[in-house]
Amino acid sequence: MANNAAFGAILAQFDTTSGYVTIAQVDDIKAPALALEMTDVTSHSSASGWREVIGGLKAIGEISMTLIFDPAGVTHVSQWTALDNREHEIFRMTFPDAGGTTWAFRAFVTGFEPGAAVGEKLTASVTMLGTGAPKLESDFDFLVDETGAYLVDGSGNVLIIL
Repeated sequence: MANNAAFGAILAQFDTTSGYVTIAQVDDIKAPALALEMTDVTSHSSASGWREVIGGLKAIGEISMTLIFDPAGVTHVSQWTALDNREHEIFRMTFPDAGGTTWAFRAFVTGFEPGAAVGEKLTASVTMLGTGAPKLESDFDFLVDETGAYLVDGSGNVLIIL
């Protein structure tokens, strides 16, 4: 079993003009929490007398990061812009293991909280909530036109192959 340091993890956001752009000055990342909801199916006729459950919906939970905040930084401004737009974005987290394991996922930015403690660095806490199915150890397949430009819908969302 390999042991890996967390240093070097990369969180990137997809941009339709330049592909994935690394979010600058990320201090801390809480990776997407993958979960399986359980549904209780215990009934009065359950013979064992033990609670019975079945697997229900799968979900990407909350993702969070702390930024060393640059109020004019393009990748920092894009976080609160995503929140303001109320639309999901596509993100990719690359782990610093020998294989560069990658998780791609869609998420809504649900919180953006700048901090300016006296004598400390500027920070911003960003919270996201995942939506849909993640792509583990791979990338989304993006639709492109004959020139290689990413195809987008009427709202500017990049089109992906599901």
